[in-house]
Amino acid sequence: MDSVNVRLAKCFRAVLPEYSGDIEQVRPADSGEWDSLAAVSLLLAIREEFDIHVPPQDLDRLVSFKSAEQYISQRVSNGGGKADT
Repeated sequence: MDSVNVRLAKCFRAVLPEYSGDIEQVRPADSGEWDSLAAVSLLLAIREEFDIHVPPQDLDRLVSFKSAEQYISQRVSNGGGKADT
């Protein structure tokens, strides 16, 4: 059973494979790969990994690793999905 942090890092690395910095510090401005397609891909990866529904209107809340981690932790603790599989 991996933590939200570890599982989210896996999602980010899958979507941004060329990013060589600290994945936990990544933001769109830091990565030339993080465009609208990457944002949607990240949303889908998070949905699949955490088995939670992330509505498209929440995409603007996933603007960094930390904001995504907070969003997922909140959703999981509120019963919006499973923390561990």
